[in-house]
Order: sequence, then structure tokens, then C-alpha cells
Amino acid sequence: RGRSSFEPSPYDFDRIIQAVDTDSYVRQSFMKFRDLFWKEGWDVVGENPETVDYIYQRLDFMEIAMKRPFQDFLSEVVDQLVKFHNVFIVRARGDLEEFFPGKLYPPEGRKPIVGYYIIPVETVEIKRDQHNRPMKYRQRINEEWQLSSRNGGSMSPEWMAKDVIHLRRDQKTGRAFGTPYLTAVLDDVVALRQIEEDTENLVHRELFPLYKYSIGSEEYPASQAEIEKAANTIEDLRVEGGLILPERHDVDVIGGGEHVLDAAPYLANMKERVANGLGMFPLHL
Repeated sequence: RGRSSFEPSPYDFDRIIQAVDTDSYVRQSFMKFRDLFWKEGWDVVGENPETVDYIYQRLDFMEIAMKRPFQDFLSEVVDQLVKFHNVFIVRARGDLEEFFPGKLYPPEGRKPIVGYYIIPVETVEIKRDQHNRPMKYRQRINEEWQLSSRNGGSMSPEWMAKDVIHLRRDQKTGRAFGTPYLTAVLDDVVALRQIEEDTENLVHRELFPLYKYSIGSEEYPASQAEIEKAANTIEDLRVEGGLILPERHDVDVIGGGEHVLDAAPYLANMKERVANGLGMFPLHL
């Protein structure tokens, strides 16, 4: 028997969106792959010139029906494919007779395709049969669809598989979705940013010296007035802090001065890991 329910993607597409929007390395990688994709532009190629001309004519009328340039649609497709390795394109059908000069013969007596639109990948769920073939696609509008479904209604639009074009890359056996390349590198990106934050804190801490005052000796102990005067002196200095020690106390500041940890090798290693995961050279980042 076929599966009785829709299945969501096993990949966190919302996290990928956040990474592309907020992390400079991830965004640079995405933009470079996208620009490389469009380096040679696009064209319709065929052995029969009349067929090629007909397709171009259909695209012109699709632009009229879609009210957007076909190039914008293709750019959106590529953005989704590069970012998520998945694209869900719905065929929109309608009446073209008022625009198209010739007679159209769509199959099965259906209306001709007048355009395409894309379903956001992060909202798509798929229902498959026992052979892992898609039967239906559903867009999850919000988290209330489960409650609505239990009550006999549906707040989420659905499409039959024949009305949806699913482009995907790196699809694992038995999986309905392609595997985004960013899945393998997001944890490394988070680790790199954490090391950078720790390094920033280290620089900030070592930028200002830590003063140590030793007041008095065994023979001449420090008085309370001397200690208060030293404290006032430290407050007047532009420092992060200080230590005021009486004659019988001493403190060694570990990790300061020449003992500071050199974080450069760790940063370089993590940056190289991130670059490899993004499919880039570190120089490109």
C-alpha cells in the first residue's frame, strides 16, 4: 500500500535560509555558484528551427500571462536549486486563445500551460506510493494545518504529482528530497564563528593591561588608607581592572603577556574546513 501521510523534508531548510542571509562566507559561496551557473546565459536549442521558434513564441505568451520576464523565473529556479538542491515548480494552466494566434492542442483535453510558479521549498511535503513515486505535493501554510485536517478541512493547498516539476540534486536512495550541499558545512560555520568570537574576546582582554599593586611588606604592613588610595588610583586609569594585594599575598596572572594562546592556527584550520565544505578555495572567501 502507499504511504498514508505526507512527509516533510529531513533537512532544515529554514536554517539554510538563515545561514545564507546572515553568514558572509555562506552567502559568498551561494553567490559564486549562482553567478557561475549563469556565466554562459541560456538558450533553446533544437534540430528543428520551427520547433525552437514555437517554444520561444510560447515563452513570450507565458511572460504575458505570468506578468514577469521568463528570465526572472529561471533566476528564481536556479537560486532555489543552488541553495536547497530542490525546486518545486507548479504548472499553471489557463486559456491562451485570446493571446495565442494559433490553435493549441493540450493533452487529455486540459487547458494549456500558461506559466509556472515556484512553491517555497521549506513549506513542501510529499506523499509517495509504495514504489517511492510521488503521488501528491502539499504546501504547509502554517502550523495549524494538522488541527484543520483533523476537523475535516484543509488549509494547505495540494497538487497532483503530474502538475509539479521537482528538480533535485544529490538525492539519496529512498529519499524524496535532494540533499543540500550546505547541510555538511553549517556546523563548521558555527564553530568558526565561535572561535572568531573567542579570539575577539581574547584580543579585547589582552589589549588593556591588568595592573597589580603590591602594598607594604612584612616589616611595614600596608595601612587601610594606602589600600584605599591605590584603589582610587586604579579607578582613575583607563584599564579593565586591577589587583591590590597586601604584603602577604601575591598573584600570577596566567594566560597574559607571552603566555597568550595563539588562535591563528585554529582560525586558519576552521576557515579551511568551511571553505572545503562550501566547495570553495579559502582565497575566494
